[in-house]
This record gives sequence, structure tokens and C-alpha cells, in this order.
Amino acid sequence: MNTRTIVALFFAASLFVSCQKDIEYPQGPIYEAGPQTFGWSTSEKNGLPFESSGFAIRPSGFSEEIFAVDFRTYTDWGALRETISVGGFEYRLGRYDVVENIDFNSIVNSKQVTASYGTLSDDGDVLEDFYTIDERGDNWATITAIDTIDGEVVISGEYNLHFQFNNSREKMNAANPDHIRFTDGVFEVRFWN
Repeated sequence: MNTRTIVALFFAASLFVSCQKDIEYPQGPIYEAGPQTFGWSTSEKNGLPFESSGFAIRPSGFSEEIFAVDFRTYTDWGALRETISVGGFEYRLGRYDVVENIDFNSIVNSKQVTASYGTLSDDGDVLEDFYTIDERGDNWATITAIDTIDGEVVISGEYNLHFQFNNSREKMNAANPDHIRFTDGVFEVRFWN
């Protein structure tokens, strides 16, 4: 390839990259953290401070070697409003790439970590809007510590997650943005019985 061809290809590639539309992350609803009996999480949700309750769980039907973490928010009267689930972790420290994969049966075999985000309405028992991982973002979770304190396993970590509305159905709440990101996330959770 001659120099002129290389320059032309570089120029065309840079035009393509610059023409891609940036993802917008408008502010959406922020709810209460709720009871933090089994743990907590903090992060920024589309640029706003976000705090939630949290817990670790061993998904039923899966190997005891796999666990998930959940983060939840509530209304001021205690109705569930948001849930973030990140699952497929092994009991080891380290960074995990989080991928879009809503087939939880393949998590155990593929050793992949996946995540989902959903909002709820009414008394917290009606699924409102559902989001999946947006693979255009930098999605990861890190397990920084696994300790036993007073006989309970305590798991600490960090995360950075980007979600996009799963438009397989119509959005139920117009106040929910199409894209949601949680950045600079940290958590400490214990297992929910």
C-alpha cells in the first residue's frame, strides 16, 4: 500500500468515528437507598449521586461456586423502585468484564459476568422498564475483597456499568432515560439468607 492510500484510509476512518452519535445520559429519577441490612453500594447514576442497599446471593439451581450481587432502591414509603443484578462471579479477587448475556444458564459454563437493570412501579411488584448491558460502554466489576467477619462472608468491590433500554416492548415510564450508566461504583455486601 502506498502512502496516499494509507492517508486516505486513515482520513475515512476518522470521519466515520467522528460521525458516530455520542450516547446521551440525561438525568433520571433518584430514589432512596432503603434498608442496608445486608450491604450497600454508591456510585454516580448519569452524573448524579446514587446510593442503594445491596446483598450477595447464590442463584438457585447454580453451582455453589457462583454468586451474584444485587443493588436496590426504594421510595420513601418503602416500595422497590430499581434493581441492578450483576452475576456470574467466582469466589476470587479480580476484575471481570461484564457482557450482555441474559441467558443465565450459560453463565456457569462460560464463566461470564453479566448484568441487568430494571425499574418497578406501584408497590414495587410491577416490572416497569428493563435494560440490558450496552456493550459500547466500558463495563466491568472488580471483586476487591472476600472476608469472613463474625462468621459471615463479606464481599467488597467496584463497578462501572452502562445500560440501554431493552425496546422489545414499549417504555412504561417516560421519566426513565434510554441510557443509564453507573460509574465509580463501590459496594460491600453480605449474603442474603
